Amino acid sequence: MGTYIKQQAIKKHIYGLDSFEGFDETVNIDIALGGSHYSLKREKGFDDTSYDLVQDKMEYFNLESIVTLIPGFFERTLSEIKDVRFSFVHLDVDLYQSYKACLEFFYPRMSTQGIILIDEYDDPPWPGCNKAVDEFLADKPEKPIQIERKSFIKSYVIKK
Repeated sequence: MGTYIKQQAIKKHIYGLDSFEGFDETVNIDIALGGSHYSLKREKGFDDTSYDLVQDKMEYFNLESIVTLIPGFFERTLSEIKDVRFSFVHLDVDLYQSYKACLEFFYPRMSTQGIILIDEYDDPPWPGCNKAVDEFLADKPEKPIQIERKSFIKSYVIKK
């Protein structure tokens, strides 16, 4: 996305938020919700994501002025971008608690017709995503819209 924005001279900025530590204990909510087995659905699952590797790639492609990485768990880091408005948000956060926190944070900061892409909606290992999204949207006019490409199904919401 950063390379595309740079090539097209689009005046947007990308924020990449990740714990870079894997899952914390809130993964236990998702384990209790069931869903199909996935070996990384455990505490410290996905802990091999490297901040340094992502930072090095940003430098290699000269994207430092376009992309800002914010390491840490959402409950601490979302406040760092509280004054930013968003036109596109890609949520690939796996867990119920993370989806809940991100939807509560990003939704009111979305521009009209902005898109929230939801990576794990209807993904069998991650029922917490559906639970968080469905609870959050229950009193809102938006509902998840599915798109499919080459047997991959993703969902998104367009902010009204």
